Amino acid sequence: MTKAPSGSMGYFFLDGSAIVDRRHLSDATGPDSEIFVMQALSGG
Repeated sequence: MTKAPSGSMGYFFLDGSAIVDRRHLSDATGPDSEIFVMQALSGG
């Protein structure tokens, strides 16, 4: 198995907007925040 290339972590959204800090994930969240994580899978 090969390691996934850097930057292929997927897509992260906080309350409907793409997060700003993908490296440290330091975007502020609130008690009613919604976090969505989407990962693209390749067929290869």
